[in-house]
Amino acid sequence: MKKLKNVFVSVVMVAAAVGVTALLAAPRQADAASFTGKDVIVRVNHERSAHDLTPLRQSRTLQQAAYRKARNIMRRQYFGHTFANQSLRQSLGVRGRFTHLGENLGLGFLGARPAIRGFMASPAHRRNLLNRRYTHVGVAVVDGYFSGQRTTLVVQVFGRKHNAPSPQPTVRLAKAKVRVV
Repeated sequence: MKKLKNVFVSVVMVAAAVGVTALLAAPRQADAASFTGKDVIVRVNHERSAHDLTPLRQSRTLQQAAYRKARNIMRRQYFGHTFANQSLRQSLGVRGRFTHLGENLGLGFLGARPAIRGFMASPAHRRNLLNRRYTHVGVAVVDGYFSGQRTTLVVQVFGRKHNAPSPQPTVRLAKAKVRVV
């Protein structure tokens, strides 16, 4: 992968079966991240609430998958959803516990709010954040070096457990002026 410049670079890769996405911001020079995975989940659920969606619950399985993915990205210096022709499910090591999986990757964010703003600005990432099929999430926020620059990597792994009830459609009531004649 070519060295990243100090300009915003957006890379979006979508895997048809699982709606997977990646976002790449220019790596930043900074100390340890001042935010955590829980901070990111709070911001994700804030966005979902603003769109009349149920909040995602944190999953230990997805959390572990997110950290494994983050470590692999930093160790291999490879920014992508799959490695060595593995499917997303194989890459995450989640096995059959979830019927739907999705992933957002972001590099170089300075906090949870900028991360979520960046993800929401990308149509593919936004689809993952606001996907009503997802019921659970795991998030890793990891500091390290990528392409020779110190940065923070955010990995979000979304899923729907096999036994989760079907999502209910959201009904929005529109206000209308009624004229009686």
